[in-house]
Amino acid sequence: MSEKSVFISYIFPTAIIFSITSNKNINTTLFIIDATGRIVKKLEQKINLGNNSIQIDVNNLPSGQYIIRSSDDYTNINKKFTIFK
Repeated sequence: MSEKSVFISYIFPTAIIFSITSNKNINTTLFIIDATGRIVKKLEQKINLGNNSIQIDVNNLPSGQYIIRSSDDYTNINKKFTIFK
C-alpha cells in the first residue's frame, strides 16, 4: 500500500513552501492553476523517499486563489492556497 502526505507549510507573497512525505522516489510535474482553471506555472519535481520540502517561486503571480496539482496518480496533490500581496 502506498502512503504519502502533503502539507502546505508557508505561503509568502513570493513563494509557497510545502512538505511531502513519500514512501518511494518519484518524478512528477507540479502545476499551479489559477481560479479560472488556467495553468500559470509548471515545474518538474523529484520527490524522494521520506520527507521533502518544496519551495515554489510565486513572485510573478498576482494575489488570488490557486491550486497546486500533480501530474501522476501516486502523489495525487490537489491543494488550494491563496496569495496575498
